[in-house]
Amino acid sequence: MATKPPAKQPPPASDEKKSDEILESTLLSTSAQGATFLILLQILSRLLTFGVNQLLLRYLSPELLGISTQLELYLISVLYFSRESIRVALQRQTWEHNTVKKGEPTKGEDASSSSGRRDDGKKKKKKAAAMTREAPPLKESIDADTQAGELQTVVNLSYISISLGVPLAFILGKLYLRSTTPQIQQTPYFSESVDLYGVAAAFELLTEPAFVVVQHKMLYKTRAMVESAATLVRCVVTCGIAVLAAAAGDDAGVLPFAVGQWAYSSTLFFMYYWRVWRVAGEGGFSFVAMKIASKYGESSPPFR
Repeated sequence: MATKPPAKQPPPASDEKKSDEILESTLLSTSAQGATFLILLQILSRLLTFGVNQLLLRYLSPELLGISTQLELYLISVLYFSRESIRVALQRQTWEHNTVKKGEPTKGEDASSSSGRRDDGKKKKKKAAAMTREAPPLKESIDADTQAGELQTVVNLSYISISLGVPLAFILGKLYLRSTTPQIQQTPYFSESVDLYGVAAAFELLTEPAFVVVQHKMLYKTRAMVESAATLVRCVVTCGIAVLAAAAGDDAGVLPFAVGQWAYSSTLFFMYYWRVWRVAGEGGFSFVAMKIASKYGESSPPFR
């Protein structure tokens, strides 16, 4: 009489619990490391800004520093109203590739098809590591049920900030030029500085697709390195122009601050894309807005 093969024993619950604990520990470690980098970035930025202001007081009048503060307010207003809500929404979003609950059949499906989906889900988990390592070719649309689709979604949403910020920079710049006092308007290179701040705001907004990818993948070290380098460049450029203008006997007005801010935004733009361009190639997504396809229809978001 043939004996039945022994039934496969399910994996012990302790192993699953241990893997969850390891994952949670890794996330906590990454978050703590990211918080450390960001705190150090803020301290370095404040120290450099304080040192630059103390140095500039030797070459520029307090009135010019006050005008530069107004220009900073103009820049911050453009950036805040165009991108902060998108950033907060992306950070608070719970990313889910499938809105169907586990074990719950959809309309027109039976329990067997539901179990088939669960089996497919297990296969997807086994291929997750290979999916993150390989660089799939870009298509006209990206599958939403992949990590590439998730990253492409955050990139697509970041273009909302760009489309809002560029016209907002133009409108607020014109309003600021018309509403300011004649005494401020007589400052050398004032209108040129306002225009340059607007260009700097546009450059900084163009870094949003790269920034949201860095945030989504928790590349805090990359963010700290890029923003620290940009802050250093701004300080060097601002001080350099002010010192050279004073040595030549020219009145540069607020132009050193405007050029320094443009240098900061340009450095952010080039360094962010330089650091994360390889991530896009390996992840199979693009920094250009692309269609996202899912079983719920093309361009459907893979989250809720």
